[in-house]
Amino acid sequence: EAPPEVLEDINKGELPDEVRGQQQALQQQQQRQEQQRAMKNMAEQQRHALKKAEADDESFAALNQNKRDRRTIEEIQRSTNDGDDDENTAKRMRT
Repeated sequence: EAPPEVLEDINKGELPDEVRGQQQALQQQQQRQEQQRAMKNMAEQQRHALKKAEADDESFAALNQNKRDRRTIEEIQRSTNDGDDDENTAKRMRT
């Protein structure tokens, strides 16, 4: 006569491939669920942080609102044409 633990170990043997596959599938499913929960928590934390930041006007400040290009259209066109001419002359000089 053998103790029941020994008999269980002897009769246990190796698990069939199907059972192993099922166990692995369950583990993978649990891992995916944990990852999804973690992603949801992270998204919720980000939403909360954004709402808090929006509530605090001091958190964000708009910069450079008063800067404008005060040149006329002709001045802008001249500066872009001058830039093109400089590049073309530099290319001509190299060849």
